[in-house]
Amino acid sequence: MTVWRNGRVTAQSFDWFLESDLDIDTAKTLHIHNVSFCRNEPCRDKIDVKFEKVGMTTKRSLRRAKLVELSIDLCRLNENACSAVRDVFIDAIHTSKTLTKLTIATSTMSTAFVDLLVDLFNEGNCSLVKLSLHNVQLERTSQMKDLLASLKKFSNLHSICLEKCGLETEHVLPLAALIRSQQNLTLLDISKNDFDGLDLRGLLDGGIAGHQGLRTLVLAENPIGDEGAIALSLLLSSVSRTKLESLSILDCEICDDGCRAMAKGLAKFETLRELILGEEWGEYLNIMAESMRQNMVVMNIWMPRPVLMEHGNGDALTEKWWRVVQYYLHLNRASRQMLLNGRITSSRWLHTFAKENSDVDVVFSLLRDRPELIDRVEKNGNNGTLVCG
Repeated sequence: MTVWRNGRVTAQSFDWFLESDLDIDTAKTLHIHNVSFCRNEPCRDKIDVKFEKVGMTTKRSLRRAKLVELSIDLCRLNENACSAVRDVFIDAIHTSKTLTKLTIATSTMSTAFVDLLVDLFNEGNCSLVKLSLHNVQLERTSQMKDLLASLKKFSNLHSICLEKCGLETEHVLPLAALIRSQQNLTLLDISKNDFDGLDLRGLLDGGIAGHQGLRTLVLAENPIGDEGAIALSLLLSSVSRTKLESLSILDCEICDDGCRAMAKGLAKFETLRELILGEEWGEYLNIMAESMRQNMVVMNIWMPRPVLMEHGNGDALTEKWWRVVQYYLHLNRASRQMLLNGRITSSRWLHTFAKENSDVDVVFSLLRDRPELIDRVEKNGNNGTLVCG
């Protein structure tokens, strides 16, 4: 891995860096961190750059290096940056075709730099598997549509992250088209953008619904509101329309109608395994608990800890419902079908829960609901301690 960090650099000095005498066989990753690209300077002694070199290559031998991962963060990607990194992008994306992971984070991209990416992406014929843009600001926001459209040229994207990239209504159609074009896509992270409920419905109807590969959807900190939550509940209740296993709707401005729709719909969610929620859900645990009696697939529901402490200390009834939800989640993690299948012996239950490291409350609830297990515990002795049969 090569890390190049903290300084000012020119296109000329970048060439010099790439042409330094380093081991060319082990180069896999290039990380450019907090570098300010500026105009070429006549004297290399003026270059103020700190860099760490572990197995980097010369630009002339970049094909042999087989660069797999390129990461750029805390940089201003201007016209000078285009001159400096153009050859690296071309070699990694099109010549060697080994680049599988591209990350650009907390950076500003000039019009020229976006044009460079769009041109490269539009050529297609790339092996990129994971694209991550985190907190990326464009000088011209309209260029995001061009960037999304160019990504359709890829054929093997498994993960797309567009976190805090200023996405809003005008990006719904190009993003939906991108989702439809990527049949191998398993993760989509569009958190911290400005999609509202109507926008989300457009994304669901235009690309997410019916996608048979997508497993993880991160919508955190988008103002999808009740309309978005209701649309998600309808989608998740139809196994023919989605295979989603993980959903994050943390801090999405969901109020009463949306929370109730999702909490009730939970009973019919057939593919979801993990649900990440915001603090507003503490008031709907009773509905969630009732739904979890029928749901046999959800294994984890995550909620902010301060909310649980608030309700647990001040509201014994809410705490009770939270324990009921946790009880059913635990049963699902321990293969819930055992509870409904009377042919499975109680000794198998003991073995399963011993492996799961059950807490006292869950074990007590199990023994209360399945009294025949009490005999099993007593037969095993050990002062009533629950042990494997």
